[in-house]
Amino acid sequence: MAGGTFPGWVYASMIAMAALIVIIIFADKRRRLYLFGSLFFLLSISMVLPLFWSRIFITADRYTYIPYLGLFIIIADWITGIWDRRSELQASTRRMLYTSAFLITILLLAITWNRIRVWHDVPTLLGDVIEKQRSDSDMAHGYFYLGNYYDTGGKDEEAVKNYNLAISRNPRYLLAYNNRGILKGKHMDINGAIADFTQAITLKPDYAEAYYNRGVAYYQQQQPDRACTDWTKASQLGFKQANSVISQYCFRQKLPDFDKVTSD
Repeated sequence: MAGGTFPGWVYASMIAMAALIVIIIFADKRRRLYLFGSLFFLLSISMVLPLFWSRIFITADRYTYIPYLGLFIIIADWITGIWDRRSELQASTRRMLYTSAFLITILLLAITWNRIRVWHDVPTLLGDVIEKQRSDSDMAHGYFYLGNYYDTGGKDEEAVKNYNLAISRNPRYLLAYNNRGILKGKHMDINGAIADFTQAITLKPDYAEAYYNRGVAYYQQQQPDRACTDWTKASQLGFKQANSVISQYCFRQKLPDFDKVTSD
């Protein structure tokens, strides 16, 4: 969404949905089948939409494969019906249908061939997402995953560059702040790392991993009390990895006081 309006394809999808509803209403004997296919699509795709029960983000095309089976049921039934009545059609109509089917097949093959080139590797695929500029959200996702790709490959400078671009497109991208903070800490920019983890926590106060990572940064900065406070918070939020560092680094912080008490 840009400038308060949705891109054109969003409105086109609404028209397609309205057309499908009309088809179901006037389907008569096929209504139950068409309704099943539509509900199959809607219910299965809803699990990966950014709704209240869904994960933070799911953008991979593969999550649409199964839902589309519901729509293909409707299309297949329509094509089968035409094929079964082909003997009733005029020869010119049959030729038109055969030609249309052939041209559609060629078009789909061409589109598939073009997309295969885009899916050649991760940078090409994500670059395609970014170049389309469909929305700031899409571009932010593209930059973020590109940052993850370079991070995994050990190219920290490129990773940070892409995390910066992701945040520029979506200033509330808490995962980008967290990942960028890890890389800053890795290169001893401790203050920068703490700032990124703090921003992620500000955006999502129950973000356990950010508390844990900020605790690591505080410990590197020789602030064990703050580190243990963050690790304790991460543990309370269910981040199990925090338990081991608490037992290893935090309990010993209390030993000097304990020794002082016993010596008195």
